[in-house]
Amino acid sequence: MSEKLNKEAAKEITEAPAKKQRKPREKMRQFEELMALPEKKLTDAEKNFLIKKLKEEVNLKTNQYNACHEVIDSSFNQNRQLEEDYKSMEAFYQEKLKYINNQLNSFHAALNMAIKGGVQ
Repeated sequence: MSEKLNKEAAKEITEAPAKKQRKPREKMRQFEELMALPEKKLTDAEKNFLIKKLKEEVNLKTNQYNACHEVIDSSFNQNRQLEEDYKSMEAFYQEKLKYINNQLNSFHAALNMAIKGGVQ
């Protein structure tokens, strides 16, 4: 009997304890696939990945929105400045045209008086 016990003890000593087997890693699903699945079917790692991806996308869209908003504001201000420049230019040339018109009317009146003998 002692021989049996020795053999069993030797067997236990020589045999390494059974290693815990790891769960096989699940392959991470693609972002599009994760968006289509309900939340209950996602693993914690997939949920974390999805949250991270969505935060990145929100930041990207926010930055794009801000950039577009700045471009629109800049364009609107440029347009307003061009309208003001056009109005001031138009007023300047209207004034010049009035001056020329008045000079031509005066010249016309002077010629008429000279021709008709109104001026001596």
